[in-house]
This record gives sequence, structure tokens and C-alpha cells, in this order.
Amino acid sequence: MRIAVLLTCHNRARKTEKCLFSLQNAVCRIPHVAFDIYLVDDRSADDTLSVVRKHFPAVHLIEGSGDLYWAGGMRLAWNTALGSDFVYDGFLLINDDVVFSPDFWKEIEKTMDYVKHNYAKEGIYVLSTQDEKTGAFTYGGHLLRDKLFKHSFYPVIPSELPQKCQLTNANILYISKDAYEEIGILDTHFTHSLADFDYSLTAVEKDFPVLVCPSYGGYCTNDHPDNLLGKRLTFLERYHNLYSVKELALKEYLYYLGKHFHWKAPYAFVILWLKTLFPFIK
Repeated sequence: MRIAVLLTCHNRARKTEKCLFSLQNAVCRIPHVAFDIYLVDDRSADDTLSVVRKHFPAVHLIEGSGDLYWAGGMRLAWNTALGSDFVYDGFLLINDDVVFSPDFWKEIEKTMDYVKHNYAKEGIYVLSTQDEKTGAFTYGGHLLRDKLFKHSFYPVIPSELPQKCQLTNANILYISKDAYEEIGILDTHFTHSLADFDYSLTAVEKDFPVLVCPSYGGYCTNDHPDNLLGKRLTFLERYHNLYSVKELALKEYLYYLGKHFHWKAPYAFVILWLKTLFPFIK
């Protein structure tokens, strides 16, 4: 079995190094799988390039243009893997701030085995992450709340068996060859965020199994701010957060809603603008 591991990074050499060391230590225990790592460095100004070249010479290092952001960097890594001489059985999308558990791949294999016995085709499987200090869930799979207009969801906490979900964070996300061949790579409409949610929803809509693996796969701190339209911010700061591709990315969010929940897009536009103008609105 041969897996392409895909990640992108920018200006956080120590986190990238820690991630790669933990990944390397985990996969060296798995002789029956070949892991090829494709890392996009999007013109980091720190010592990321030298660190990767020195400590991880086997990594396929790709230099980005400096304006790729997360989704763009992941697409470049994915396309580079597809253009290689290898044919991959699956693709492992990861974030460079994950510290992997030594047995993370066993959880994916458990899910693969479960799928073989319960589904007609392979799908996509997400490994959850925890906060290293508190042990709390940080990223993984989510289920949608049944609300007519508001786009809301809640986490699926790992349990004994794989569980269905609809939205996945790509902090540790396995995409099978079956899913890739029908869906392709990440949608080019997304610059930074939402591309992973979009991919898993597309997989659900195409009747692929989208599952949360039975146990946690590593540690990752939740670094997303809570309130980007809060009253402590000035109007210009809220306006920036509303349209910034690294924050709420309103245009891309409306595209995402229009693609999967078209009736929710007008409501989202109105309510987000109201919160930008009047931040005391909850």
C-alpha cells in the first residue's frame, strides 16, 4: 500500500519540525505501508526550508508562491503527488501543527476494515485531535444541527466503533482512492478554510462513507479565535474579518452555502452583515 501525505506550512518552523518528527516516528513502525510526504512551504521567512532539508531529506519539498494559503498549498501538494511516478492507494491530508500519536495509522486501518465489512466502497476517514494540556476535543468530525437557516454543527467524539459524520477537519484526514477518483482534489473556489468541510459534504452527497475513526490520532491546539465580529473590535476590524480569506471569508462562505445549502446563503449574508454593523447582536 502506498499513501501520499499532503501538508502545507508557512512561518512556523518549530511546529512543522515537531509534526514531521512525530509523523516520522509513527510511520517507521508500519513496514507494510509506504508513506511519501509532499510538503508545500509557501515562502516562509523563517528557517522552515533549512530545517526540513536538514532533518527530513526524504520529504518532497515544494516551494510555493507566497500567496497560496492553506487550501492553495494543499492543492499544490496534491497535484505534485499526482504528477509523480507513483500510483497512490490513498491520500492523507494533515496540518503541520499536529503531533501524531504513535498508533494513529492503526485507527485508520480499523476504519478501513470496518468499511470493507459494512460499505460497498471506500470513503474518507477523519482522526480527531485533542488539546495536549486538557485532553479536550479540538478537531475531527462533526454532524449538522437540524436548523432551517442557521449553519450549525457539533463534534462527534471518538467511540469504540467508527461513527458517521458530515463535516471533517483536515487536520488528519484520509481520503481513499475511490473518493478521490470521483470527487477530485479540493475545490479551487476555496483559498484557505472551508475546503475540507466542502470535500466531506460532497463525499456524503455522493454516498461515500464519511467516518470518524474510533480513537484520537494526536494532539493539536485549537487556534481559531472565538468572536471575529465582537463589540471589542472596531468596525474596520470587523469588516476586515468578514471578508478576509483567513477569517470569515464571506464570499467563499456564501459559495459553500450555495453549493450545499442554497436556502441558507441569503440568511447568512444578512445576519453576518448585521453583526458587523451591530456587534451586540447575538
